[in-house]
Amino acid sequence: MRKTEMQDDDLTDLFVGLRHREPVPTAALMERVLANAVQAQQPVADLRVRAVRYPGLWSRIAGQFGGVTAVAGLCSAALIGLVIGYSDPTTVDYLTNGLSDDMPESMDMFPTADFLSTEG
Repeated sequence: MRKTEMQDDDLTDLFVGLRHREPVPTAALMERVLANAVQAQQPVADLRVRAVRYPGLWSRIAGQFGGVTAVAGLCSAALIGLVIGYSDPTTVDYLTNGLSDDMPESMDMFPTADFLSTEG
């Protein structure tokens, strides 16, 4: 076994000797630490406290559905569904003209659509 400058026993003795001594920082070190602390605190003193705004009711509801764009798409799909559902069947024929060639011309999908616009 080759001998190095410091063996394990020497290292253990060194640590035992240092363990009994209290570490005392020098005055220059304490002065630098305090100067750095004062310098770091100056930008913090310039900060202003802002009031936190919480999202409103409609924002929270829109957030549950995936955001404002998802709610806009949902509303536009619902509106188009109402328009198609309430419109006259002849208007639907104009919109769907040419979508299917195998439908007969004389097929009557809604024989009477008066129930949608009657009162009472």
